[in-house]
Amino acid sequence: HLELGDTATWVNDCIEGAKTFPEDPYFYQSLIQYYDSRNESDKLNALADDLIASDPSNPFFVYLKGYIAHQKSDIDTAIEWYEKTLNVDPNYENALSNLGRCYLIKAQEYSTAQSSTKVTDKKKTAEDKKILDGYYNKALPLLEKLREVAPDKHDLWLMNLTNCYYNLKMTDKLEELE
Repeated sequence: HLELGDTATWVNDCIEGAKTFPEDPYFYQSLIQYYDSRNESDKLNALADDLIASDPSNPFFVYLKGYIAHQKSDIDTAIEWYEKTLNVDPNYENALSNLGRCYLIKAQEYSTAQSSTKVTDKKKTAEDKKILDGYYNKALPLLEKLREVAPDKHDLWLMNLTNCYYNLKMTDKLEELE
C-alpha cells in the first residue's frame, strides 16, 4: 500500500498487524520508523503506550517512551523512562547509553547556566562543582556497565565515559582508556 501512495491503509494495516501478531516486530517497528521520521511524537507516544500496555515486560517498549522524551529534549522524563527500562532489563544497552548521556546533558546545561558566576565566589564555585560531580557520578556507573556489557560498541560509551573520567579527574581511568 505504501508503494502505491496509500499511506492511511498501510498505517492501518501495520496497526492491525501489530495487534494480531504482537510477537512479530515488523509491524510496530514499521510504525515507529514511520512516525519518528515524520516527527509525529504524539502518535509515536500513543503507540508506545499501547505497546507497553500489551507487554510491560518488553524493555524496548519502555525504552521507546524515554527515546521520545529525549528527542523532544524533555531530559527529566527521558531519565525517568530510561530508568524504568533498566528496571525491566538492567543490561539494556541503549537505555544505559542514553541515560548516561542524559546526565551529561544535565551537567552541560548546569555548567552553561552557571558560567556567569564570578570565579571569586569560592563557596558558589564549590557548590557548583558538587552539583556537576553529582551528574557525572550518576552517569559513570551506567557507562562503565555499558562498557562491560558491550565492550565492542565504542560508539555507545567511549566518548561519554572519557568525558566522565576527565571531569571527575580520574586520570588513571582516563589513561587506561587511551
